[in-house]
Amino acid sequence: MAGSSIGESRQRRLTARRALSVAGRAAIAAGFVLSAMLLADRTWDDPRHLAHAALGSTSFYVAGLAEGLRYFIVVAELLGAALLLVPAYTAVAALALAVIAFGSLFGDVFVVGANPIWFAGLFLASSAVVGRRRREIIALWRIQTRWRRACSLRRA
Repeated sequence: MAGSSIGESRQRRLTARRALSVAGRAAIAAGFVLSAMLLADRTWDDPRHLAHAALGSTSFYVAGLAEGLRYFIVVAELLGAALLLVPAYTAVAALALAVIAFGSLFGDVFVVGANPIWFAGLFLASSAVVGRRRREIIALWRIQTRWRRACSLRRA
C-alpha cells in the first residue's frame, strides 16, 4: 500500500508539472499572438509613425519591403505561437520566437526608440522554454549535421 501512494504522489506531481508547462506555453503563445495582432493592426501609412523617421529612406517603403517584412513577421509569430502548443515542435518554435522577439527588441531599442519591455518579456519567456528544451534542439542539430555529412560523402 505504501508503494502505491508514492507512485500516486509522483503521478500527481508529474501531471501538475505538465499542466503548468502547457499553461506557460499558452501564455507565451497568447503574448505572441497579441504582438502579431498589434503589428498587423498598425497603420504604417501614418507619417507620424516613428519607424518612418528612424529609417529615413523612402525607397524602403516605396518598394514595399516594409509591408512585406511586417506581414512576414506577423505570419511567423502566429505560426510560431501555434507550434509552441504542439509538443513535437515546441523547442523549434520557441527558438524561432526567441529570435523574432530579439529582433523586435533590437528594433525597438535602436531603430524606433520605443519602450522595449514587452519584447524583452517575450524574449525572456521564449528563451526560458528554449533552455528547458535544449536537449531536443541539440538532438535536432546532431541529426541535421549527420545528414549533411552523409550527403557530402555521397557526392565525393
